Amino acid sequence: MGKKVPEDVAVVGYDDLSIANYTNLPLTTIRQKIPLAGRLLAENLVQFLQTGIVTHVTIPVELVVRESA
Repeated sequence: MGKKVPEDVAVVGYDDLSIANYTNLPLTTIRQKIPLAGRLLAENLVQFLQTGIVTHVTIPVELVVRESA
C-alpha cells in the first residue's frame, strides 16, 4: 500500500503496555486507570447484588502520544 507510519497513517494501541515504549517505533496508546476501573466494577457489582440496579460509568482515559501518531 505504500503507507508510512506516522507520516501517512497513525497507529494507536490501548492499555499502555510497557512494550509500547520499546518497539522500533514507540506506540501511541490510550492509558486507562485500571485500579479505578476495578474499584468501580466491584462497587457496581455489590450494588447490583443488593438492589438489582446497574450504574453505567465512564472512566477517563489519557492519550499517550509517542512516535506512531
